[in-house]
Amino acid sequence: MSFQPSEAAPLTPGFSPGYTETDLANELPGYTETDLANELVEWFNQVDATYRSDLRELNELNFARFDAKLAQRIAQRRPVTTRPSLMPSWHGE
Repeated sequence: MSFQPSEAAPLTPGFSPGYTETDLANELPGYTETDLANELVEWFNQVDATYRSDLRELNELNFARFDAKLAQRIAQRRPVTTRPSLMPSWHGE
């Protein structure tokens, strides 16, 4: 059993529940259904590539911040563990 939009809610005059490639091809002369479908796929791929690029850049920036904080914390801890005054008295004697 398939979903029918008219079963869910009455349609408002002049409102279409969604365009199909055929509807768009009828309203845009000179375009075939295949042309429109291909353009939609290309547009979605471009949007996807943009979001992937933005996400990759954001991940790289966050990793750089994490790496810098980690290096800072390691540098802060190293002098504490290597100071002679903090070593046991038997160390080095």
